[in-house]
Amino acid sequence: MPQLQLYDPTQPSGPTNKVGGYLTTDYLSGSDIALLASAQGVLKRMYRDCKYDRQRYISGTAVPTTEIIVFSIPKGQTGNVINSTATTFTKTDIDTNMAVANSLPRDEVLICQSVQVLLEFVGAIDTTVTTGEALNPTPTGTPPSVTNNMRCASFGATIALVIGSAVYEYGPLWQFPAGPYAKSGFAGAGISTTSTESFIQNGIGRARMSNPWHVIDAGRQFMLKLNWRDAWTPQTLFYLTFILDGVTLTAVQ
Repeated sequence: MPQLQLYDPTQPSGPTNKVGGYLTTDYLSGSDIALLASAQGVLKRMYRDCKYDRQRYISGTAVPTTEIIVFSIPKGQTGNVINSTATTFTKTDIDTNMAVANSLPRDEVLICQSVQVLLEFVGAIDTTVTTGEALNPTPTGTPPSVTNNMRCASFGATIALVIGSAVYEYGPLWQFPAGPYAKSGFAGAGISTTSTESFIQNGIGRARMSNPWHVIDAGRQFMLKLNWRDAWTPQTLFYLTFILDGVTLTAVQ
């Protein structure tokens, strides 16, 4: 049987070249297809991707200390404000791109190159996303210390990446900066509880890379486990977005 070779864009098509390089079967020759079939090969499309899941928290109510399973509520299903479970909303692609709870769709593989957490604190009333937001979104305090809230969040919780039954990444939130998705900056406007300082920051654009990378194949259960170590009370709205950043491979149709 001919030996399979890696994709080489400088070489013409043939039975020993470009077996894994084409993006659709339309460009495969008959000998390429026959070689794939004889080797029981599967053609995959590869592209930059991430899986994300966004959590919402209200002002003035303590965070729960019971374990929270991230990536467990796909798009189209009902989510809730984490520290106000009676406040519900339908999750859209603003909140998550998960299609299946804690697993990938059929014929999809994620090569997870980094685990990231985007922390967002809003000093004023948040009017950008209204569906399912806080029952009482007004910040508490005059003004609320958003910087202190950031410290409480980044040092007050741990996450663990679990694939199957094995834990691969573990630590407090500050160990998982938001990499290319990070924002940095302060802003202030008076001392009113509806218009105060705000702070959005988690990292300086450099993610903690997973070394080696983690391969999550279709059907294998995975999750992030979030645990708040202290029932601290945020003084303003905030959001956590959990990101598994890397490369996705899907079957070519």
